Amino acid sequence: MNSLYYKVLKVDSPEAVLNKFYDTLIDTNRGYNFFVDWDKVKRHVDRYKIEFNILNSLIGSKDFDSDLRKILTEYPQVLPSIPILLAIRGQKLKVVIEC
Repeated sequence: MNSLYYKVLKVDSPEAVLNKFYDTLIDTNRGYNFFVDWDKVKRHVDRYKIEFNILNSLIGSKDFDSDLRKILTEYPQVLPSIPILLAIRGQKLKVVIEC
């Protein structure tokens, strides 16, 4: 068990990590809707579902950078969905091009 969570939290199982998480939550009178605008999330998912599925192909990629470059080259329409995934409020995203 070499998980960073196990080491930092000094626990030895996924259940213990979850229990530690719950034990450290602070009681509040705020519901989930206070923290997340679920209607907005659903609108974004509906709007970008094809782009998100294209980007899902990166999960488990052995060569993430190369695969991302290939996707952005072949499917440039995914670029506007990236700020949504990163929760960036502004719709402008600077792209750094390596020389």
